[in-house]
Amino acid sequence: MEPTNPSRPVFFFDIDNCVSSADFCPLTTPLTLDVALLQKSVAIRYSSPPSVNFVSTGNNIHDSMAALINDYFAKHLQLSAEDAKMLHQRYYKDYGLAVTGLALHHKIDTLHFNREVDDAVPLDDILTFDPQLRRLLADIDQTKVKLWLFTNAYITHALRVVRLLGIEDLFEGITYCDYGEIPIICKPHTEMFEKAEIEAGASPVDGCYFVGKSLATSSRALRLSFD
Repeated sequence: MEPTNPSRPVFFFDIDNCVSSADFCPLTTPLTLDVALLQKSVAIRYSSPPSVNFVSTGNNIHDSMAALINDYFAKHLQLSAEDAKMLHQRYYKDYGLAVTGLALHHKIDTLHFNREVDDAVPLDDILTFDPQLRRLLADIDQTKVKLWLFTNAYITHALRVVRLLGIEDLFEGITYCDYGEIPIICKPHTEMFEKAEIEAGASPVDGCYFVGKSLATSSRALRLSFD
């Protein structure tokens, strides 16, 4: 059934805390959907709130991407492995994404970075179709709420993830980090949340709900119009 309520609350699902790496975020922690909140807000057919992971715990997406980022720093900045890792961590801390530091200080082509890092993660060997996750999302009444993806990744990586999980058709859109724009806007900065709210057609009056595990990102969301 097509959504009929234009003023539906928006549930923003933070892909980065469950299926990809925002550099050094603790991504092996499973995402637990707050189904109790969903039940309170909308009609959803579950007798008890289940816990559902976008991916199983122990997946190595984080480790794979972190290694690729470190290798990129070492190769293109001619750094030792130790210095590459330290600079990677510093840029992530300072800017929210390591690639932002590369663009600002080293004039690195951000889309080249995306090809050698994000798009190089062997997701086909890591992610598989998740029927439990798909069933949970499919049972949400989208005439009452809007489901929207939210990521610090570039669009190519984000789409690979949701396609492999078999859930790409269950969301009405995605707000992603555009590596082609300098400066890069990313979480947890306020501008990224404002961008997501605009793109999803959300209104603070109608409600914005953030589903994710990152403490920094969740805290920033709570300070804005997100619940």
